[in-house]
Amino acid sequence: ENSVFFSQGGSSIGIDKQEPNAHASWLGDKAWSNVNELELICDGLKAGFEEYAEDWRNWYTSEKPEETALPEDWDKKVSDLQKMCMIRALRPDRVVFAASSFVSKNLGAAFADPPSFDLAK
Repeated sequence: ENSVFFSQGGSSIGIDKQEPNAHASWLGDKAWSNVNELELICDGLKAGFEEYAEDWRNWYTSEKPEETALPEDWDKKVSDLQKMCMIRALRPDRVVFAASSFVSKNLGAAFADPPSFDLAK
């Protein structure tokens, strides 16, 4: 399920079955839909958004969320792939950076860093 979510995103829960977005002032409806979908692989996430809303807002608005600890000890609760799913769901602009970090951490920097390029060769 994690890899399916990462590759396709959240789309199976209809808006009519979701709770209203209580964080609409800082979290878009698409991101809220994704949080509802993430609940399927990250049990308790929606409750965490309610209880630690300010911490989640700070993470969401951080410059580099892929390098920022998730609120409420979620870094200890989720795998690296699940964290990438969270980033894909909430901050799709940072997915490339998160994926590069994931590959570097799990396969090695040689797989994530581009080879050097020398025009003289």
